[in-house]
Amino acid sequence: MAVYRFRVILDDEEEVTRVVVIKSSQTFQQLHEIIVKSFEVPVPSVSAIFVSDNDWHKEDKIGDFSLEEAEKKPKISSYVNDPHQRFLYELEAGIHLQFTIELVKILSDDPSLELPDCLSGEGEIPKYYFKRPAPVEETEGGDGASGEDALLKELASMAMGLADEEEPGNDELGDMDLEGDEDSDEEEKSKGKNKGVFEGDDEEEEEFGFGSNYDEEDLDGFSEEDFRE
Repeated sequence: MAVYRFRVILDDEEEVTRVVVIKSSQTFQQLHEIIVKSFEVPVPSVSAIFVSDNDWHKEDKIGDFSLEEAEKKPKISSYVNDPHQRFLYELEAGIHLQFTIELVKILSDDPSLELPDCLSGEGEIPKYYFKRPAPVEETEGGDGASGEDALLKELASMAMGLADEEEPGNDELGDMDLEGDEDSDEEEKSKGKNKGVFEGDDEEEEEFGFGSNYDEEDLDGFSEEDFRE
């Protein structure tokens, strides 16, 4: 029986690493548990370990693992075929994490040691791994509208506001109405003048005389009474 020393690194974060030791007779379930514990990872909902080639490409899947699972899993020695055997470990715990696991040394078994165990480690999982989308807030009416719907409504309101700015404002409309009124007044005045000339009233007829704008020769043969009839 031997003891395996593995170096476990978080993804490409070379400064976030742990060195764990585990007996060859122990299982991948126990390896999974010591990794979660040493990196202080939230309890994962899904996790899996794969055999990897020398370039960190997945090959055979060894199995899925859980902290609550009591079922026995394959022994680690069953998948160690190289002095530098490699594995890939992935988990979902509200975040996606991937670890590389490399066998760095094979030691003689020491019955006095309680294994698995973490011998050393450096670095913590960066905070940006734990960033999550902002929670969806319900509208005041409680209709359960999504944050996306609220954003679309806000964009629509902004678009309407821009359209309103392009239309003439109340002040501009007021100026236009005033200009229109001035034109109307001038037209009315013009009509009034024409009305005084062609239609007239009794006072204008008395002042200027009936038919004073016409040539006298056009009026020959007609009397004032004929026009009034």
